[in-house]
Amino acid sequence: MAGGGNWEFQLYRNNRTNSFVEDGVGPWLAHRVLHIRPTLTEDWLPSPRTTRLDMPAIWLLPRHETFGGWPASGEIDVMEATGNAAGYAGNRGVDTDTARDTRTPHLGLNVEQNRFHQTSASMTLPGANFSDDFHTFGLVRTEHGLYTYLDDDAQRILQVDWTNQTFFERGGWDPSSWSNPWASGHTNGAPFDEDFFIIFNLAVGGVSFFPDGEGGKPWENESGSAQWDFWGARDQWLPSWQENDPALKIDWVRVTEV
Repeated sequence: MAGGGNWEFQLYRNNRTNSFVEDGVGPWLAHRVLHIRPTLTEDWLPSPRTTRLDMPAIWLLPRHETFGGWPASGEIDVMEATGNAAGYAGNRGVDTDTARDTRTPHLGLNVEQNRFHQTSASMTLPGANFSDDFHTFGLVRTEHGLYTYLDDDAQRILQVDWTNQTFFERGGWDPSSWSNPWASGHTNGAPFDEDFFIIFNLAVGGVSFFPDGEGGKPWENESGSAQWDFWGARDQWLPSWQENDPALKIDWVRVTEV
């Protein structure tokens, strides 16, 4: 099992036990709701850019690797959350629970030169968790830049303007030492002005986001068998996975041209 750079405990599978549609719940009984259910795997579905959901991660990858392999051709994280209970003392010394949402476009000349920290933003829901209700997570891209929002366009989280600066310039790379992979781009927004597709993502565990010694985590990040240590301790967490409750639930997705 491998989860890319974050090494979540997951596999990509096309299996209806992991993703299915059924009737909604509560106020959404009239709707059909897509469930992406954790069974120690991760599923992805290509779809567009605005969605309401119950639990974490929405991101976009380029349709074509026009400027090279990841992250040179870009990645846009519309929403990510670690899904911990409120009060969990997690990553980077802050609460990283289901009330905290992070948005990050990734780009760089190579993996080591990823400049995601220059275009990152996060927010917290005071006194609430994202899993308490459905929310609208939006991404808007124009000729001048992109921004994300929560529930309403007025509540913007991340704003990236590329009107007067290319991403090569923003990244601070020395042109005498580095070749600009976006020099052939159509606008300053390259690589983010290309076609992207959306991924609905539900993963579990990992050795990047969760520090050792916090919250009774049953594996060590440096262990060569972290995922099996997690599975071996399933009596500690599996009883909390009741039917479809831990699923990523998607009410609707909509794409419009600006």
